[in-house]
Amino acid sequence: MEESPYDGEEIEDSPYDEGQWKPKTERRGRNLLTGIITAAVAVAALLVFAFRDGLTPEGLQRLFGIAAPGEERPPFSYESGSDLVFATCGNGLAVASGSVIELFGASGESVFREIVYYDCPAVFASATGALFCDLGGDGCAMVSYRGEKRPLEPRGEILTAHRTEDGWVALTTTAAGYKGLVSVYDASAVLRYEWWSGAGYVLKACISPDHSYLAALCAVDGGSVLHVYRLDSEEEYASFSFAGELPFELGFLSEENLCVAGKNALYFLTAAGETLDRYELGSYTLADYDLGGQGFAAVFVRSGAAGQGGLLQTFDADGTPLAYAELDRDPVSLSASGQKLLVLTGGYLALYDREMHEKYWDDGLMTATKAMLRSNGSAFLVGSYAAEILEF
Repeated sequence: MEESPYDGEEIEDSPYDEGQWKPKTERRGRNLLTGIITAAVAVAALLVFAFRDGLTPEGLQRLFGIAAPGEERPPFSYESGSDLVFATCGNGLAVASGSVIELFGASGESVFREIVYYDCPAVFASATGALFCDLGGDGCAMVSYRGEKRPLEPRGEILTAHRTEDGWVALTTTAAGYKGLVSVYDASAVLRYEWWSGAGYVLKACISPDHSYLAALCAVDGGSVLHVYRLDSEEEYASFSFAGELPFELGFLSEENLCVAGKNALYFLTAAGETLDRYELGSYTLADYDLGGQGFAAVFVRSGAAGQGGLLQTFDADGTPLAYAELDRDPVSLSASGQKLLVLTGGYLALYDREMHEKYWDDGLMTATKAMLRSNGSAFLVGSYAAEILEF
């Protein structure tokens, strides 16, 4: 950039130096500024008059959505926002946004709340607490139901994570010189295992329920590969190749069996890499899923355009198809827990068992944006400002 001729030069005989005159543009600017200040003062005076009865410290706190001292917040209430994400923690609720992370107990009381600065908030929860993350950043903390926070120190940018029911965590991050790093922490946030991927980009990693295995799904040239390691050994225990295919999700359905899900097929494997079953979707494509049921997986597939419904099907841990139901609308959310499956669409809420027997149906709950099962069999109906409990 060239140096400005005005930088550091003294202008001789300037009429501004002696205050002889001021240009019209400057006078207009001052008049405009005076007008703005006058208008602002007038608006402030009007607000003070209109809200004079509420301008106590408690009134101001209510005005800005802050609970006053001694004033209890409604159970499971949170600040509204477009970036809110939710997860059930047993019978409690974890909520994350770009500015706040919070954990609620089973009765709706806040056991932990903290201001954060997350660009892409995410929460991974289980019966013992939650893992809050900033995907693409390095903000990450494990929070227990006792309100104890244990920060983690990722070695790179966070890509994704997985949390077991008893609180073990597999944290997937970038790593300089590698195509991904998976760090395994126990429930006390102690680092127990690390695996660096040199051959494939890590898409997802998870831990078996008994902490025996780490499974990592990686994208490679010409397809993808599933790597399995025992957590007591650095040697690879098993692997499975998906030539020409790119599955994007995996999860343990039992201590030994995994489900790997892709757009056009589902794979059911053992931790030793043996194929239990493969389910081709044919003309259907995978649109939604939940691999968190007790020994079963639930998937929603469709053959038409989005919003026109499709098939909701369940599979046993060994890949055996259990049952299916035809939906006339796409699910807004799926939630599998225990032996139940909760489905929220744009028109109704339905509860099924794993054999797809309908246990509950209601078309009057359209204010909910998400529905999630709790450990005790009830459900959270998530709204814009609070979650409500629905008993079946």
